Amino acid sequence: MGSLERVLVLDENESNVLFFEMLLQQLDRNLTVYTSSVGAQAEMVVKEEKIQFIICAWEMNSMPGTVFVQRIKNNRNKKHIPCLIFSKRMTDEDVTLTKELGFQDVLGMPFDKEKARETILRIIESEEHVTSEEKKLRKIEALIGEGDLKEALKLFDNKLTSGKNKSRALIALAEIWLQTKNFEKAEQVLGEILDEEPDCTNALRLKAKLYSLTNRHDEAIVALEMMIQKSPKNIKSLLCLGSVYVDANQLDKAKGVFDKVEKIDSENSQLNDEKGKMAFKEGDIPLAAQLLAETEAGEELARHFNNLAIAKVASEQFDEGIQTYKNAIQLLSDKAKLHQLHYNLGLAWKKKGDMEQGFILLCQSYLIDPSFEKAYIALARVSKELKAEGKKLDAKLVNKVKIARQKYKGKLDNAS
Repeated sequence: MGSLERVLVLDENESNVLFFEMLLQQLDRNLTVYTSSVGAQAEMVVKEEKIQFIICAWEMNSMPGTVFVQRIKNNRNKKHIPCLIFSKRMTDEDVTLTKELGFQDVLGMPFDKEKARETILRIIESEEHVTSEEKKLRKIEALIGEGDLKEALKLFDNKLTSGKNKSRALIALAEIWLQTKNFEKAEQVLGEILDEEPDCTNALRLKAKLYSLTNRHDEAIVALEMMIQKSPKNIKSLLCLGSVYVDANQLDKAKGVFDKVEKIDSENSQLNDEKGKMAFKEGDIPLAAQLLAETEAGEELARHFNNLAIAKVASEQFDEGIQTYKNAIQLLSDKAKLHQLHYNLGLAWKKKGDMEQGFILLCQSYLIDPSFEKAYIALARVSKELKAEGKKLDAKLVNKVKIARQKYKGKLDNAS
């Protein structure tokens, strides 16, 4: 992974910051040490200075370390930054949370200088000598975050799903099966993880998500409430529970959960995403647009809105489904790849009986992503049906599709 050069130390206590600043400078390494006493400022430093390692106090007033580290870890572009926590006292809930977040090291106070030095060196060495297996896992997780599930799936092998990172690899695989609606495979993989690690937080959360996606909302709610009872400071679990309440149309309970999150972290970006999803479901599109204006989860939101619309079309609520697709496309026009939404909108028009409108949307889907073969097959099929009925196709649109097809095939030929 290369050398680790940029470290951030975060604490309101200047003497603690100075302790780590001096210790880091004495390590005989080429380290640039950034310091901050405010969590919000530290977030900006992490982003702007491309921080590679964080040393953070657990107890702070303006933004507790419990909140700061969750913000960092829940950002898919920052989730692999190693964090070293230090604390005066840890409750049982705090210990549970650190384990759920994957922190291996917590320094007690007052500091043991030699222990702190050894711990920091071990973390730096580990990050500078990342194994090939770890690199592959990080690549898979990044691809899943970007919605590139096919490429992520290609990287899996038996060694990855049976090695020391088996649980983490299987969680990534379960996420792929969930996103592709292969629920049977997802449940099988999650069962394998939980048989070996019954308290695996990420697997339990995914299982709750699986329950919700298969309309077993009550089971999802029970599972998440049990998790939150053990770890009430886990923001991700709270947001997941709120999301399930929204899916179950228990909006008052969802609002109650979101209020709890707001008290813990009022500026949480994922909270705005979840509240935006709730506003969308309630039909308040202006509010949804306001809440989702700064979202970094466009691909995930696109999948969520797509599932809402699919359910409506499947129950023959065509107008509601079509409007859901239109609203989603409007909201996410600059935040996600929209070929799948256009594709399913085209199919919805076709199912409603308007093949001409369906053809236009399928063409738009293909033009957005000429590698999306399902769209091309569907538009070709609808094209034949329209011709059989004696209807003319939009010549300019057909020509655009042909040109896009030729260019895409040319790229494939050159690559081979």
